[in-house]
Amino acid sequence: METDSSTLVKQTTNPTLVLLFILFPSHVFSQGIAISNSASNAPAAGSMLHVYGTTRIGSATTADGVLIFNNATNAKTVTISPGPTGISYSLILPPLQAAAANYVLLNDGAGNLSWGPPTTGTEWQLLGNPNTNPAVNFLGTTDAQPLRLATNGTERLRINTSGNIGVGTEDPSSKFDIRNGDITLSNSGTAGAIKLQGSSTGKTSIKAGTQGATDIPWVLPPTQGGASTLLTNDGAGNLSWGNLNSLGAATFQLSQGVNYGTSQTISSTTDVDLDGMVVTVPEGTYMIWFSSDVLNGNNSNTCTVTIYTNGSANAISERNFSGLVKKNMVSAMGVVTVTGTSPLEIRVRVRVDANNATFYKRSLMGLKIG
Repeated sequence: METDSSTLVKQTTNPTLVLLFILFPSHVFSQGIAISNSASNAPAAGSMLHVYGTTRIGSATTADGVLIFNNATNAKTVTISPGPTGISYSLILPPLQAAAANYVLLNDGAGNLSWGPPTTGTEWQLLGNPNTNPAVNFLGTTDAQPLRLATNGTERLRINTSGNIGVGTEDPSSKFDIRNGDITLSNSGTAGAIKLQGSSTGKTSIKAGTQGATDIPWVLPPTQGGASTLLTNDGAGNLSWGNLNSLGAATFQLSQGVNYGTSQTISSTTDVDLDGMVVTVPEGTYMIWFSSDVLNGNNSNTCTVTIYTNGSANAISERNFSGLVKKNMVSAMGVVTVTGTSPLEIRVRVRVDANNATFYKRSLMGLKIG
């Protein structure tokens, strides 16, 4: 009866036969023993025994497979055994050495091992965490240090200890601070909006129009505007402060001294500017009307109102106050032309023939007619 070597090992408990079995299919080299189906396979350098193939230790029914390592320094041993397992499984070692000290072997649940820092069960996982409690669990710090988020090794976002969020800055100065970049707001099918809430529940929205694929840039003025000024556009999106007159509007209206506590007294026999009665306008032809209440306290004979355009006298109106010592109204109306000669303005000047007159509630209105 012919018995192969594997059957021999299964059936015998004689140590001599077992030793013969090991030596018979093996290839003995001066540096160690190689167990292989090929005579050309030699043991690796420094190895007493080198097995080419899968090695099973222990019995499936009677004995655990155990590896025992002796320590040559103090004769101690380290034993590796499977322990009581309910299933069969495999572990695949990582292909590289640990990247840092104190790393441990981590299992991905499929038996693939990798090196990583030790886990405590409270860390945030790359694939998400189950059973979290928002009243207890959070992503962040418990000391006075900012939270940093990075990509490709570069910080992209930071939440500082005051709760300010910074994008592109390590020192956010407001609740949301973005530097060195743009912000795009968009909604599917509708215009994106910035909503500003006032002191109550109402909100003011700023939205883009229906502009298709056209970009519309606006560049704000570099300085604050004056009272009653408007934002004007140069056609390229550059905004500046102006008024209706600088826009070439069809009408303008100026008022000065809306009550009798504000006045201007004129005693000159030559033309003098009336306070506030000057307006800068584009070139064109204007129908204008000026009026003012006048208190003739010193019995002046006449008051002359002159409308200047481009620095020159244009329209003249006289009012005779002879014998009148009371409040009167003086007015001037006419058509004036503003040309390309500087200054491009309409200005009101007055004079009296003698003594003085006090002007209240002055008003200048105009209509561009050409």
